[in-house]
Amino acid sequence: GPIDDAAWGDIVDEALAAYGVRFDAPTTRAELLEQLRGKGSAMPLAQFALTEVKLGIIPSAISPHVIAAIGERYARRYMLTAERFSAAEAYRIGLLHEMVADEAALDEALGEIIDSLLKNGPNAIRECKELIAAVAWKPLSPEVIEDTAQRITRVRASAEGREGMGAFLEKRKPNWIAGA
Repeated sequence: GPIDDAAWGDIVDEALAAYGVRFDAPTTRAELLEQLRGKGSAMPLAQFALTEVKLGIIPSAISPHVIAAIGERYARRYMLTAERFSAAEAYRIGLLHEMVADEAALDEALGEIIDSLLKNGPNAIRECKELIAAVAWKPLSPEVIEDTAQRITRVRASAEGREGMGAFLEKRKPNWIAGA
């Protein structure tokens, strides 16, 4: 049947980890919205900097995430110089997913992301995160092709996969969507 707000906590925890948000308990859409503020979105006047070198240290813990987002070239510039950069620059180099004009637009944008996530199969979200981790930065090879084929076979045969495909073919909402 449909999953209520409280049951989505661990599901959304998995899905939103990519936005740098972690949850310790089940959470509602409103709580998610509050926790997501500033994670992957920014207003035009926001400023960014990777200032660790100014303190005589390095941005070690965040470096894999930053380099994956902005690439070695921009990481080299901003990690070595510790210079400030604008939200527009952060968006341009891939550090931000989007820019918004004000708090209301931020809430709207984050709400849209949350609403999209809550329409997706909870196990499919987890599996998709694992898929991305398994194939990111790997060359296309027989091993990668075999792995992806095994993953889709397993997920398609799961209860959630069967429900989702059945709902699509029957033109109805899957049972994990509230009100389905």
